[in-house]
Amino acid sequence: MRSVYLSLLVASQAFAQMDVNEDYLVGGFIETDAGYNIYADDNLDTDLRGYAFGLGGGYSFDYYVWGNQLGLSAEYQFLTDTTHNGVTASTSLTYLDVELKRKIFDTYRLSGKLGAALWDTERKTSVGSVNATGISPHIKVGISKRINDFELGAFYNFVYKVGNDETRHKDIDQLSLNLRWYFGDQDVTPLPVAIQSEPTPATTKTKTETTPFDKSGFFRSEIFSNNFNHGSSKLIHSESLSNIVQIMKSYPTSRAILTGHTDDVGSSQSNMKLSLDRAKSVSDYLESQGIDKSRISYRGEGEHSPVVANDSHSNRAKNRRVDVEISCVNCQ
Repeated sequence: MRSVYLSLLVASQAFAQMDVNEDYLVGGFIETDAGYNIYADDNLDTDLRGYAFGLGGGYSFDYYVWGNQLGLSAEYQFLTDTTHNGVTASTSLTYLDVELKRKIFDTYRLSGKLGAALWDTERKTSVGSVNATGISPHIKVGISKRINDFELGAFYNFVYKVGNDETRHKDIDQLSLNLRWYFGDQDVTPLPVAIQSEPTPATTKTKTETTPFDKSGFFRSEIFSNNFNHGSSKLIHSESLSNIVQIMKSYPTSRAILTGHTDDVGSSQSNMKLSLDRAKSVSDYLESQGIDKSRISYRGEGEHSPVVANDSHSNRAKNRRVDVEISCVNCQ
């Protein structure tokens, strides 16, 4: 029976590779945990205590219920034996759960799991042993911190009535530490900065030369979220800005307006802050490359100006961007 559970657990990892959302990781994961158990048995005058060690996995979907990310998970957990008055109890659990997760701070997530605990328990005495299997409801809640592709969390787990009349019923209260790894870390398909004709220095312009500016004197481009750390304003792919730097250096009278945007996942307040911070990061980089800050302005619009509907992961990726608009009078 246990080998079947473990086989199902391994098979659950064969989902598609993970994509990255601003506030949540989407895709397959594996996880492990270690916990401390308290067993409440009405037939005993004291609570028994022990430890638990688990291995599991599942999938976090790009689907949200009342703003909470939906996921499915399975976990096999081994509980250390407990002994009291010559009676030894051995128990293992397999959890099948629905998970909801919500961002509460920049890198912290509040999680809840609700599902079934398939238990296998044995009660051994000096005269023999009794074995029983069954299903009990359980709930698990906690908080986790995201660190790149990992989540480290602390959880409380409650399992109701494990065992039967022969093995004795017991409730399980468990405190645990959990480490989860999202595998196949991969951004959505990169959406590169729109690169137009290579500009040449204004001092060498000829009548036949083309410029990056349209007839109205504007150059427009986008910097997408795969150029930043996940859920952060830290710029990690500055090479995507090289064309913008070159244009502004080639046309000294040009000016840039930077506008940050996000998708609609997460709170409106955090999205507004992230959009502004990312626009500022682009501004800071341009300034570090020798562009005078008086030629740059930036703002954030949060989730309020999507270019497409926020109804899929790929569409949300298109909405997570910094719009770049460079204007130049008499440069076209």
